[in-house]
Amino acid sequence: SNHDRGLNKPGMWADITIFNEKTVYDNATYLAPDNSPSGIEYVLMNGQTVVEGGAIKPDVKAGQVLRRQ
Repeated sequence: SNHDRGLNKPGMWADITIFNEKTVYDNATYLAPDNSPSGIEYVLMNGQTVVEGGAIKPDVKAGQVLRRQ
């Protein structure tokens, strides 16, 4: 297991999602699975802002794939 993940404190790897509970909605459908959700205001991955004001910041590369061992 990864003991350096999931807590919001120095030295740890954590992600934060800030959303509007009144407008959050999954816009993906069977025919359009890549539709982005609405109501997601900010997403921070490992200390980097990857969604700001509801818009994805395509120039920011954060995070990594975790593989189960």
